[in-house]
Amino acid sequence: MYCRFTHLEEGDPVPYTDLGKDESGSGDHVRYTDSCISALLKESAEKFRDWVNCLSSDGTNVSYKKVGDGLPLWLWRGVTEVSAEPKQILHRLLRERHLWDADIVRWRVVETLDEQSEVFEYSVHSMAPHPTRDYCTFRSWRNDLAHGACALVETSVTHPESKQGSGLMGTVLAGRYLIEPIGATRCRLTYITRIDSRYVVFL
Repeated sequence: MYCRFTHLEEGDPVPYTDLGKDESGSGDHVRYTDSCISALLKESAEKFRDWVNCLSSDGTNVSYKKVGDGLPLWLWRGVTEVSAEPKQILHRLLRERHLWDADIVRWRVVETLDEQSEVFEYSVHSMAPHPTRDYCTFRSWRNDLAHGACALVETSVTHPESKQGSGLMGTVLAGRYLIEPIGATRCRLTYITRIDSRYVVFL
């Protein structure tokens, strides 16, 4: 199994070139992404049956799931409906985060790996008095899934060209978006996240 909801050992990011590799060293980021999306679609097909519902408000449902990997962080899932087509939402997530996320202060593509994969870094404000957090992530997406659905996979990695601004770094253990059409111009957006916002100082 090349993709769990976290690929990290002890919560530390791995080099982006190691994604998807097995013990023999074979595999790549495409294999990793396909495995992650397959696991996400399987969860969806099973209607997220092992998740615990904890909140519903303004049309958004929130639930969580414990992960038995030794890290004390739950997976969180939010589900809502959006009046847009799947590819529009995917574009908004990838290229227009600054329009809907007031906390993001800096972002750039570090390296384009192929037409559907990249290493991306960004910084976000934290609640005072906490400092800004930096993230360096691998992102890969598919816009040609069955029934017109789209998916986006994100996880923290290391990259030699990454330039975090403050030196205080958080870790995206898992980020998954599943965008499913439920009408001509309406979608169900499922977001799964597991983020470690600890602060690691690189000297």
